[in-house]
Amino acid sequence: MLSRWSKLRHEQPRRPPLRYIYAALLVLGLSTASAHLYLLSLRGGDLEWIKRHMGTLGAELVLSVLLYSAAVTLVYTLRLPRRWRLVLGVTLVVNLAMLRAADQGESFTRHGSYNMLVFLVLAVPLNVVALATVLLWRSTRHFWRIAGAVVVSLLLLTSATLVRQKARWRAGFLGRGYQPDAAACRFPEPNWPFIDLLPAGAQNFWTGSQSCASPSVDFDARLTQQDAVLTIDGCPAGLPVSYDVLPDTRSWPASEKQRYVLNRMIVQRTVRREYNGRVRLDARSTETVIARCGDEEKLLLRIARTLPPAHESQRQVETRRPNILLLCFDAVSRRGFHRRLRRTSKLMEELHEPGRRRLYQFFRSHAVGFNTDDNSRSMYTGTIRRSGVDPVWQQFRDAGYVVARTDTNCEDWSSKYEGRNTSMTAVDHELLGPGCWPPYFALRSNPYGNFNGPFSMKRRCAFGDYVHAWNFDFARRVRDAYPDRPWLLSANFIEGHEGTGEVLATVDRQLHDFLAELRDDGTLDNTLVLFYADHGLHMGLNFLFTQNGRIEHQNPVLHALLPAHVALRLRARDGSDGLLANEQALVTPYNTHSTLRVLADMDQWPPSRDSPYWDMSLFEPQPRNLTCAAAGIRQQYCQCVE
Repeated sequence: MLSRWSKLRHEQPRRPPLRYIYAALLVLGLSTASAHLYLLSLRGGDLEWIKRHMGTLGAELVLSVLLYSAAVTLVYTLRLPRRWRLVLGVTLVVNLAMLRAADQGESFTRHGSYNMLVFLVLAVPLNVVALATVLLWRSTRHFWRIAGAVVVSLLLLTSATLVRQKARWRAGFLGRGYQPDAAACRFPEPNWPFIDLLPAGAQNFWTGSQSCASPSVDFDARLTQQDAVLTIDGCPAGLPVSYDVLPDTRSWPASEKQRYVLNRMIVQRTVRREYNGRVRLDARSTETVIARCGDEEKLLLRIARTLPPAHESQRQVETRRPNILLLCFDAVSRRGFHRRLRRTSKLMEELHEPGRRRLYQFFRSHAVGFNTDDNSRSMYTGTIRRSGVDPVWQQFRDAGYVVARTDTNCEDWSSKYEGRNTSMTAVDHELLGPGCWPPYFALRSNPYGNFNGPFSMKRRCAFGDYVHAWNFDFARRVRDAYPDRPWLLSANFIEGHEGTGEVLATVDRQLHDFLAELRDDGTLDNTLVLFYADHGLHMGLNFLFTQNGRIEHQNPVLHALLPAHVALRLRARDGSDGLLANEQALVTPYNTHSTLRVLADMDQWPPSRDSPYWDMSLFEPQPRNLTCAAAGIRQQYCQCVE
C-alpha cells in the first residue's frame, strides 16, 4: 500500500515553475492595461468635445499600442513552453478581436473603427521592427555593433531627410517660399514635417491598387449636347440595356437636400427606362444620364443652356469680363497640394508667363475655424454664422455670369451650411446626382466609411473612372455651352478628406491634363483660376501627433492664376502688385471672400476700387503686423507666434 501511494505521489502533475506564472501574469497584465487604455480612447462626444480631448485620446491610444506590443514581444522572447506561448498568443488575439467588436463606429460619439485603424497602423510596423531586432539578437554575436551602426545610420539619414523636407515645406512656386523672418505671422517651431519621411503611398498601399478597375463589359454610350439624343452601342447580346435620367436638384427645398436625405431623394426621383434604340430625351431639362449595360454603368453629361445667345454688341462686352474657375480641395494644406499634386504643381509653374498669365501663392493662408463650417461660410458669405447672406456666387449671377457647381461629395453647400436652398436663384447648373449615387455613396449603410464613400482611404471610383472625372467633364461642357458669356464654375474635390492624405494623388493626372487643355485652347487667357481649401487635414497621424500637422491644418492651400491683362487692371491703390505683396501676408477666407466680391461687382470692367470690399481683398496689400484676433482667427486655432 505504501509503495502504491508513493508511486501515485510521483505520478501527480508537477506544478509549473513560478517564473512561468510570473511571466504569464506580466503578459496578461500588459494586455489588460493596453485594453483599458484602448477603451478609454473610445470615449466620444460632439465635435467640440473631440477637439478638446483629441490629445488625450491620442496619448491613450499610443500607450495602448506600446503596452500591447510589449506583451506580444514577451510571448516570443521569454523562455516559456510552446503550449504556454500558444495560449498567451491566442489570448492576445482574442483580446484584440474583443476590442474591435467593442466599438465599430465611424462618428464623433463612436469612433472605434478609426481607433482600431490607427492602432494597427502603429502596432504592425512597431512589432515588425521588434521581431527583426530579436531575430538579429539571436543570430549574431555582433548585435550591438550592428544595431549601433543601424541606429546611427538611421539617425543621420532621418536628420538629413528632415532638413531637406523642411526646406521643401517652405518652398513654393517660382523659387519663392515661406519667409520665417517676415514681419507677418510666423508659424511656431519646431515645425518638422515628419510625415514627409514616408514615401508616397506608404500610408494606404495596403488598401489595394489606386487605379480604377477595368470594366467587365466594354460598350459605347453617347448623349448629344444639341438635342439630347442618347445612343448606346456595343452591349453584348443577352445583357439588359437601360438608362437612368437623373433629376434636376436646383429647385428642391433645403429639407430635401440635407445629409442622408439628398441621396435618397435623387435615387427615388430618378427615372429608369429600358433602352430599345436611339432615343431623344427632353433637351430642356436633361443634363445627367447613366447608361447601363448589364452591371456596367457610364455617366453621360450635357448642359441644357438656360440663356439665349448674346447679341454681338453684348458679346463684345461680356467676353472682356474674365471667367472664374474655383477649384476647392477639401482638407488640403498648402504643402499637401505640392506633396500629392506633383504633376499639376510642375505645370502651374509652366503656366506662369508674365506677359500672358501670372501665378500667385499665399504662404500664410490661415483658416479661421476647425472644419468646413466656419471656413467655408467665411469664404462664401463673409461671416462664420448662419446669417441668411447669399453665397458669393449669387452676386456673380446677378452680375450676368453663368454659374455652375459640381462636387464629388453628396452635398449642397447652401442647404447644409446655411439651412436654405439658394440654387434656384444663384445657380444655373448644378451636378449633385453622381456624388449621391450608390454604391459610391451607400444608400442603406454608412456612406462615410474608412473604405467606402467620399471619405474612403481607397481609390474613389464610379462609372468606370475616378469620381473627379465628372468634375472635369462638367467643367468642359459648361465652357463649351457658353462661349459668348462669362461663367463662374465651382468644383469641389473631396479626395483630400481622409486620414492618410494619399488619395488626393489620384486627382493629379486628370487635373494636370485639364489645366493643360485650358491652356492649349486659350481658355486660361481670360479665366481667373483660384486653387483653395477650407482647411488642411484634420485627421490622421500627422495631425494627431505632430506640430507640423497642426500647422498644416490651419494653413490651407491658396493659389491664384490670373490672365496678365486681368492682373494689370487689378493693381493696388498705389499701383503696386497687391497679390504679390500678400504672398507673405496673413490672409484668411475673409480676404478671399472680399476678393470674390470685388470680382463679382463687375457691372463694368475693370471693377472699381471704390468697392467696400476692395481694402480687404487680395488686390490690396494687407497689414504685415496683423494678429490672429484682428484677422478673425479664434485663439485656439491660431498658428502664429504672437
